[in-house]
Amino acid sequence: MKFKNYTKHLVAFIMLLTTLHAYAASVGDSFSYECENGKYLIFEITHSNTIKLTQVDDYECTGEVIIPFLVNFDASSYIVTEIGDWACDSRKNITSVTIPESVTKIGNNAFNNCNSLTTITIPKSVTEIGERAFAGCDNLTAINVDSNNLHYTSEEGVLFNIEKTKLMQCPPAKYGTYTIPDGVDIIEDYAFADSKLTSIIIPNSVTKIGESVFDEAQNLTSIEIPNSVTSLGEYLFGECSSLTDVKLSNNITTIPVGCFAECIGLTSITIPNGVTTIDEEAFCGTGLTSINFPESVKVIGDYAFAWSRLTSVVIPEGVETIGEAAFAYSDPLTAINVAEDNKYFTSQNGVLFNKTKTTLIQYPCGKQGGYAIPNTVNTIAESAFEGCKNLTSVTIPQSVNTIEIYAFYECESLVSVSIPEGISTIEEMTFLGCTSLKWVNIPSSVNNIKNSAFEKCKSLTSVTIPEGVTTIEDNAFEECSNLTYITIPNSVNSIGAYCFSDCENLKSAIIPEGVTIIKESTFGNCSSLKWVKIPMSVSIISQNAFLDCNSLSEIFVLSTIPPTLSYGFDEGMPFYSVNKSIPVYIPIGSISKYKSAEGWCEFTNFVETDFTGIKESEISAPEIKIINGNNIAINDYYGKLRVVSISGQVIKEITVNGSTQITLPKGAYIIVTENKSQKVVL
Repeated sequence: MKFKNYTKHLVAFIMLLTTLHAYAASVGDSFSYECENGKYLIFEITHSNTIKLTQVDDYECTGEVIIPFLVNFDASSYIVTEIGDWACDSRKNITSVTIPESVTKIGNNAFNNCNSLTTITIPKSVTEIGERAFAGCDNLTAINVDSNNLHYTSEEGVLFNIEKTKLMQCPPAKYGTYTIPDGVDIIEDYAFADSKLTSIIIPNSVTKIGESVFDEAQNLTSIEIPNSVTSLGEYLFGECSSLTDVKLSNNITTIPVGCFAECIGLTSITIPNGVTTIDEEAFCGTGLTSINFPESVKVIGDYAFAWSRLTSVVIPEGVETIGEAAFAYSDPLTAINVAEDNKYFTSQNGVLFNKTKTTLIQYPCGKQGGYAIPNTVNTIAESAFEGCKNLTSVTIPQSVNTIEIYAFYECESLVSVSIPEGISTIEEMTFLGCTSLKWVNIPSSVNNIKNSAFEKCKSLTSVTIPEGVTTIEDNAFEECSNLTYITIPNSVNSIGAYCFSDCENLKSAIIPEGVTIIKESTFGNCSSLKWVKIPMSVSIISQNAFLDCNSLSEIFVLSTIPPTLSYGFDEGMPFYSVNKSIPVYIPIGSISKYKSAEGWCEFTNFVETDFTGIKESEISAPEIKIINGNNIAINDYYGKLRVVSISGQVIKEITVNGSTQITLPKGAYIIVTENKSQKVVL
């Protein structure tokens, strides 16, 4: 019986060891291996007896790397069959690599940025080579292939498929002029990426050129695409900064996405008749100073000529579609003109509209000063004024009921704007980056201020949000670094994450009743925030809500139940770096709850109060009246007051101790206090 029990336990032990061994090295597991020359390679098990190289372990690895044919690990032997994606990425000091004849696949970007690699030989076993396998190898002069390889071949160090109908990759360190052999039909994606060639001659046998073929070939100065080519890939000449002379095939119909993006040396080009589409970003960031569209063009894509050097353009008769910001950020552009017979678009004073002038599509970035939008317009299109750095003011008529996203994005000189009554939503990023914007009038019709609507409006000092607004979304006023006061009405029930983050001069915050969550970093880095009032409705204060609000001297919390302070392993504390000895005013009878609540218990100075009359002198709005024609009376106010012109110029700045009168010439002004801004007309 004892022998049987012993045997049973021994069998169980052996089975356990077998199981442990099976789990010790299974498919998907990785391990490090020291080669004979002391270099460490990391492999991943791909099958029961095969592995792939996933990483050369040391970024500072120097000299020769010899990839082994066979690797012994954990009492098993594995054959190396793959070099994985990015396996040798940025090993800038590797001078040579020996690939064993067991390898069948070389992954995407496998030897990316191996700057010291001068030559490499592909063994006969390789059947697949990924995109950009040797991209950024600045000193690679030749990609050689074993003569017995059945899938690839090499000529003059350039990699082809075995039939030489596809050019796969030209080594980046080839210089001068290269003539592609006759018979090549396809130039594969990234084939000449990072090339140092100055000229490439393409034969008439080529019919297709892939994506990013000449990406960052920064020495390339000229190229002719033969008429045999009918298809060009996206981002074909991306960042070919020296390219000045291009002749395109007469048989293409599309200039694809990003085709000449960032070709800053390209100042002119002839678009063949027959091209119907100039796709998005096709000539974005080029040096083009003029462009003649053939009559065949029907579509001009988003940002197609953005950041170019165009001074004027004429949209031909046949164009049916013009994308968002097609000519944005083209600083010299003063006029977008339209052929009179175009059925879809028209132009007035160089500004692009739809045919009926109900939609303003694009304002040229080179125009100076202010602009009055015609009263026929009801829609300001997406990105209509995007990047107009010289626009100082804009008059929006009451006819406008829709302002689309990005409409005034990065209008860096725009000082003031009055949004007309009837607008219900201030869309995403409408005024983002309007760094000179000092005053904005938000009408009572608005109910939603969307993501980043006023982000980085660094000159805004005060904003009054009208009653009726229910939602202020994420980042809406983030980085408004001079914003000192903002009026949030009681109608608001949702304030987004990072809404007032980095408003470094914001002095106070009254969160309206109805808001239930103070979201992540809502007031993060508001380093001048002195006090905050948190209503009864708030039940959660999220991570970093008041991060680095180092000037907080008082907190008012109206709820008898302490709001939950959201913590987590990767989350910052809501009141991180706030002085925990400042007074925290709470309802009478709730002190024991706050002292025992997580997070709140860190505060040491709770003050029970009924909240009657707290800070009324600071939070009440002043009474502003016009008397005797040109006098303005200010009553019931204590603090600083500024009178600002409609253009944003400060006319007068005083300190009011209860009440005062100001005499001004006839005109329109903005009265700005610490808690209110109001337009008055004398």
